[in-house]
Amino acid sequence: MAIRRVSEDEEGSIQSRLASPRLPLDEPLPLEVRDPALAEWLRFLNKKMDAVIRMLAEREDVASGLPICSVNISAGGLCFRPHEPLSVGDMLETKVRLPLNPPVTLLLYGIVVETEEESVCIQYVDISDEIRDIIVRFVFQQQREILRSQRKD
Repeated sequence: MAIRRVSEDEEGSIQSRLASPRLPLDEPLPLEVRDPALAEWLRFLNKKMDAVIRMLAEREDVASGLPICSVNISAGGLCFRPHEPLSVGDMLETKVRLPLNPPVTLLLYGIVVETEEESVCIQYVDISDEIRDIIVRFVFQQQREILRSQRKD
């Protein structure tokens, strides 16, 4: 995650958005395959392509230079540990990379609504339904993984 303060000049033109182009890779195959052998081969190739995409995305994560940190993210905002002092009312641009399949990098704008000793909470400003849906999908995915790991214990 990377953070920067938004200047007053920029505040009128902000809009949360995808920082990286989103490819329609999570869509199902559009055709129905009646041959079971061919269908199995297509599933096999699809899994291989997913693995290649994950490897490329991991390499991009390292190359992106975004510091890795713990963030509490929701559809309404996020909380994090700041590296510099921030004040309530500050407008921030946050660049967040969500480890979805494929990974998604978002530019999110928000106003600092709460500051504590070791955390800052921001509320999103001008966020589209598309971006909010991506965040909600990520949160549900994380919650599912937590529940699965608890069941195994």
